[in-house]
Amino acid sequence: MIEELKDTEIKVLLFLYRRPEGVTLQDIVQNCKMSWGTVYRVISTLNRFKLVNERRIGIARLFTLSENGRWVAERLKEIDEKLSEIVKGA
Repeated sequence: MIEELKDTEIKVLLFLYRRPEGVTLQDIVQNCKMSWGTVYRVISTLNRFKLVNERRIGIARLFTLSENGRWVAERLKEIDEKLSEIVKGA
């Protein structure tokens, strides 16, 4: 299953982890430097895995990590930190 999470999904998970208040699709497009099509695909994948929650504020869609999404993002952050540590120590 993890193979279905591409680098773009991981990038968005970590972005959402750093912004627990939630983000809009526009925020993801701008900050993650992705096209709209890529962002829609990523959100679709994260929804399928039940890693994000969505709520509406007016016409805007606000995304936050679900409890499971937070757990996954925390593990990814730990892996990222460990890899950085390994590379610096090499």
